Amino acid sequence: MKGLAIIGIIFMLILSVIIDGMILVILWNWFIVSLFSLPALTIPYAIGISSIISYLRPYTKSDSNKKSSITELIGVTIAKSVLFLLFGYIIHLFI
Repeated sequence: MKGLAIIGIIFMLILSVIIDGMILVILWNWFIVSLFSLPALTIPYAIGISSIISYLRPYTKSDSNKKSSITELIGVTIAKSVLFLLFGYIIHLFI
């Protein structure tokens, strides 16, 4: 059972990185490409940028106290991605 949980956590980390990259590509193309006439991002570049931003984000002590189940991790990953995309879409409508 514990091995399955570890595999699930690794899967969620990989999925989270890919989803973050996809959301960054969409938001980049909506806002940065049209505003600054920069080239569109590809998913590998977006994953790299997202990883750098995550790496540079400060680690707080409260992060280490959070205990989450795999179900909670899945829910948070999906909810965060959907909210960022929804918020970006709404802003994109006003451009």
